[in-house]
Amino acid sequence: VPVTAKWKTPPFKPLVKGDRIYGRGTADMKASIACALAAVEILKKAGIKPHCNLEMSFTPDEETGGMAGMGYLVKKGIVKPDYGLVGEGAYKNWLCVAHKGALWLEVEVKGLSSHASKPYRGVNAYEKAAALVVELDKLKKRWSRRKSRLLTAEKEGAHPTMVLGGVHSGGVKINVVPDTSTFTVDRRVLPEENDEKVYKEFRSFVKNAEKNIPGLK
Repeated sequence: VPVTAKWKTPPFKPLVKGDRIYGRGTADMKASIACALAAVEILKKAGIKPHCNLEMSFTPDEETGGMAGMGYLVKKGIVKPDYGLVGEGAYKNWLCVAHKGALWLEVEVKGLSSHASKPYRGVNAYEKAAALVVELDKLKKRWSRRKSRLLTAEKEGAHPTMVLGGVHSGGVKINVVPDTSTFTVDRRVLPEENDEKVYKEFRSFVKNAEKNIPGLK
């Protein structure tokens, strides 16, 4: 995740002010790692032996799905936990029992290029994509009515979400009708939902939109 906010301090130079440290990633989740390591050190110094085998794994790919990190360790049998405790960045000391999944999609709308002086000879993929985005708001509202049975720190967190256009691109020049327009979809999946079913729902909605929006491909 890149630095997007306007920082008052250099994001990549840790700065200590009072009893706080400021810097990119200090809370999420260097602080949790520090706390976990400190807890083990305290147990050892106190001579306390846990009633279970305690292992720690530090993997860096949570924002990209986790399959190259923790997913790999579990799949290969390197770790075989009975229980897992994730020291993610805390929200007001909130303890969660599940987490949403992430379904990442890319939509490419196809058009036909032509010179901007004669746009009627082409099909503007950007305009068709814009019409599709408006239509997708109906799907977003439909999905937002679903609710997890689990407790969440914020009431909005109990519902699935969909973010369009985290990355979007298309076109080659100001005076050329764009023949492609691409945008991404970030759909957060509730623990009770099924990834494949959500994916099929999305594809079905887009296929229907293709029938309802003239020229959409």
